[in-house]
Parts: sequence; structure tokens; C-alpha cells
Amino acid sequence: MKAVGKYLNRIEEGRWEYFYMNGVKQSKGMYLNGKPIGEWTNWLPDGRILNKINYDKNGLKNKAYSLNIHIVQVKLMKCILSMIH
Repeated sequence: MKAVGKYLNRIEEGRWEYFYMNGVKQSKGMYLNGKPIGEWTNWLPDGRILNKINYDKNGLKNKAYSLNIHIVQVKLMKCILSMIH
């Protein structure tokens, strides 16, 4: 994984982006004093949005919106079933 962002006194600060090894964006969001804050977006390896998570000023999750979780669950079930048969 590759990460792009800045440190302030060895602590993550400001906008950060993370990328899969293939270069596709994995997640992006903001840090304040090393804690995630505000809206973070997470992507699947194929570039589709997986979810969006909102963090409060203490770095705790407020809300999470899963956009493609059904697709992920279906693919996981197909994978499990193929291993069984």
C-alpha cells in the first residue's frame, strides 16, 4: 500500500490518500492530530466506492454508508461456494 500525506510532529495531519499496490485509490480523508476526522471514502480494488465513513472530532465513527457491500457479499459467497463444491 502507498500512502500520501503530511506529518506534523510525527503525527498525521491534513489530507491523506491511500492506494492499492495497483495504483487504484483505496481511501482518502483528513486527519487532525493523528485522528481521522470528517468524511472518509473507501474504494474497492476495481475503483468502485465501497463506503463512506464520517468521523467526529475525537476520531470516532459517527455514520457509515456502505454503497457496494451487497456486491462484496455476493462475490464472497460465490468464492465460498466454489471452494465447497
